[in-house]
Amino acid sequence: MTLAPEQAVHFGPYRIYPGQRLILEAERPLRLGRRSMDILLILLEHAGEVVSKQQLITRVWPKSVVEDTNLRVHMAALRKALGDGQAGQRYIVTVAQRGYSFVAPFSLEPFSPERFEQNPEGDRAEPGGHNLPVRRTRLIGRQVLVDNVMRQLARQRFITLVGPGGIGKTTVALRVAEQLIGQYRDGIRLVDLAPLNDPRMITSHLATLLDLALHDDEPVASLASFLRERQMLLVIDNCEHLLDAIAPLCESILRAAPQVHVLATSRESLRAEGEFVQRLESLDCPPPIAVLDRAQALTFSALQLFVERAMASHDSFELSHDELPLAIDICRRLDGIPLAIELAAAQVGNLGLAGLLNQLQGSFRLLTLGCQITPGRHQTLRATLDWSFELLNVCEQACLRRLGIFRGGFTLQSAAAVIVGEHIEARVVFTSITQLVAKSLLNVEVGDEEVFYRLLDTTRSYALEKLEQAAELPDTRKRHAERCLALMHQARDDWEQTPSPLWIERYARNLEDIRAALDWGLNAQGSQQLAIHLAAASAPLWQELSLLKEHGGYVRQALALLHAAGEPCPRLDRQGGDALV
Repeated sequence: MTLAPEQAVHFGPYRIYPGQRLILEAERPLRLGRRSMDILLILLEHAGEVVSKQQLITRVWPKSVVEDTNLRVHMAALRKALGDGQAGQRYIVTVAQRGYSFVAPFSLEPFSPERFEQNPEGDRAEPGGHNLPVRRTRLIGRQVLVDNVMRQLARQRFITLVGPGGIGKTTVALRVAEQLIGQYRDGIRLVDLAPLNDPRMITSHLATLLDLALHDDEPVASLASFLRERQMLLVIDNCEHLLDAIAPLCESILRAAPQVHVLATSRESLRAEGEFVQRLESLDCPPPIAVLDRAQALTFSALQLFVERAMASHDSFELSHDELPLAIDICRRLDGIPLAIELAAAQVGNLGLAGLLNQLQGSFRLLTLGCQITPGRHQTLRATLDWSFELLNVCEQACLRRLGIFRGGFTLQSAAAVIVGEHIEARVVFTSITQLVAKSLLNVEVGDEEVFYRLLDTTRSYALEKLEQAAELPDTRKRHAERCLALMHQARDDWEQTPSPLWIERYARNLEDIRAALDWGLNAQGSQQLAIHLAAASAPLWQELSLLKEHGGYVRQALALLHAAGEPCPRLDRQGGDALV
């Protein structure tokens, strides 16, 4: 069918306005990446028909050479964002060896153009902008909490979402922020602290996001002064390892800037002045005794999530009445923890429900051996991660371990550069990464032009622990630093030919990995030369981000090493002079 600009397409809880490239979920805008929206509109044009992979690639990437794998990643991201499989509803199915088909019932509706002439996103303009990621998953079982936090934030100004790892704190915080887009005159900024280990880096990290140059002598005062007249929401994610630094920083900001609100996430409260603590509980599980039919059981959010993720990972999965007790038992054994449920649901295609439950029973039996109490939620998630890791083949285990070295998002090329080494060849890397994504151990962030991968903080900590146990940490760190150096050489070559905003967008995401590589290399025997070259090559990035003082610290360390070895480096001396001004 032809998607006419004067019509809206309605399916499930979604309404799409093709002319405006807008999709609403229950009257709220759903933010999809440009490529994901292209794919959805093409499938809707051919609803009920099979669209070949080549047709999609030709139309979505008309000027690029793109492999099938790129399309598969974008398709998986689209299905996850739509919640394909919610309440058993299928939207997009894969037709083996042929392509994809949009199969859900839909209707065409007229709409009023005047609504969009005034504001193309309804009442949700974005005067101050934001840096929130596009949605990667549909929210399940948390909308009441999201609505409550939105109301509280207007009164409390400072809320911390608290709960164990894997409980969904970041998902809730991002959804609250997404629904508040347009409500803050000076916008919304997401500050992810997971990649930071040094508390001294917090203020400069936040200043970079605000495009602010701090006064070196009093950075906190400078930051507070900048925010004094701003009306903003700061979403500060993953605070638990930097509590002693982030709590006083939040207090200073909120005292100085009466129109700034803070929404934080942490495994424990910040214990800061003015903080309102909102604890996240597990998703609701069906009670163990009640006899429920399928429709009743699917009103419980833990089971909804399990079924949706199982359908997403295994096209032919359907929850039958006979298997309903098995699915309920699985959700209860996983304590309703969203991440644990996702990890388990990803194995349904391989094990079936009976096999999955049997495996979990074995794993949790080991966990509680010798204990008289039920394992806590932290232990439950740890046991689920252990179980998921043991189900990986040797290559996949090595890939996951080595990917733990990345602090932020990374491309497939960067992953391969770090993973390839002992026992792993380049040709198997993509297959292993695809499997890690399918098993919910690795997240995909689909941008308009590139695909990035990222480990959740909980999974990254687990992978690093495994990396150290396998005695692979030094070699992996070295390959990581070499990759950072290669990226900075590429960045330096692009610096004069690429507009600054695009250049920063392309390379600034590597900053935390460069910090990690420098911190390790400048203090590691045998890798100091590599770190010295990285300190020099990365100078344009520090300069563009107005972080010359921090770069100067690295340059001083590098120069001291060179001078101690009697090996002057004119290029580094020049870069250092700039950095130390």
